[in-house]
Parts: sequence; C-alpha cells; structure tokens
Amino acid sequence: MSIVAFFDNLKVMTNSVTKSATNLMNSVATEVKEQDDMARINREMSAIDTEIDAAYTQIGRKYVDYAIKNQEVTGLDVTDLLKILEPKLARKAELDAELIAIQKRLKDMALLQEKNKLESEFTLEKEKLDRALAMDVITQLEYDQKVKQYRKRIDFFNDIKKIEQQFDLGIITTAEKERKLDAIFNN
Repeated sequence: MSIVAFFDNLKVMTNSVTKSATNLMNSVATEVKEQDDMARINREMSAIDTEIDAAYTQIGRKYVDYAIKNQEVTGLDVTDLLKILEPKLARKAELDAELIAIQKRLKDMALLQEKNKLESEFTLEKEKLDRALAMDVITQLEYDQKVKQYRKRIDFFNDIKKIEQQFDLGIITTAEKERKLDAIFNN
C-alpha cells in the first residue's frame, strides 16, 4: 500500500469517526427531547384521567341519588357531565396519538443508529478484507463473497428488522424467521 493510499484511508476513517460522533450527539439530544415530550404527555394524560375519574364519580353519585330519591333506576340526566367529559376524552385521544408518534420516532431513531453502527462495522471489516486480499491471505472470490454477505446486512437492514419484529411479536415461528433470513442471505 502506498503512502498516499494510507493517508487517503486515514482521512476516510477520520471523517467516518467524526460523522459518527456528530450523529451520536444529535441522536442523544433528540432522544432527550423526545423523552421529555413523552413525560409531559404522560403527566397531562394522568391529570385528564383524574378529571375523568372525578366526573365518573359524580355520575355515579347522581345516579345513586336519583335512584334513592325516585325509588327507580331509569332515566338519569348526566348531559352536563358529558359536556365536561367530551373535550377531555378528545384531548386524551390526541395525546395518545402524539405519544404513539413520539414512540415511533424514537424507534426509527434507534434503527437509524443501529444501521449507522452496522455501516461502520462494514467499513472496518472491508478494510480488514482489503488488507487480507492485498497480502494474498484470501482469494478474490473469498473477498467478494464476504463483502457481499456484509453488504447484504446493510442493503436488507429494514427487511431483516421487520422479520425480527414479526418474530418478537409472535407473528412468525423460529423456523419461519430462519427461512426468511436464509432467503435474504442466500440470494
């Protein structure tokens, strides 16, 4: 390997490490913000739940009072309480949707970090293989096969993650998971 090639490789590795560090810092900052948002939403949902429970208690009291007073268990007017509950229930539904969106963003961010880590590992493995090929430790065919296998992990990253999630959720069996992964890696 020439000196120029060595310094070119060193520059690429330095840029890669710098990019990885920057991405990590940005990811951590974003994750902290998302976690804060989730905590805020959970607090607000808890307060709404408390108010809803209080309204349900009032409905129950009205019902019991009505039943005792009239000696019957029919026809109870709780429209005033329902008017109070409707916006709270609507807000709770909005918060649920917002919480799901934040959880999805966090999951996507974790997947992106995992993919970036995998790409960094690929770069390091490829460098090892490049050296081994240059020193005639492996053949070009072995080199190509190994690079192809590492590359497939990156190229089919999303598909692999979906298969793993299907397995984790109990949608597919271990045999189905292995069959699907084999289809990816043996293509």
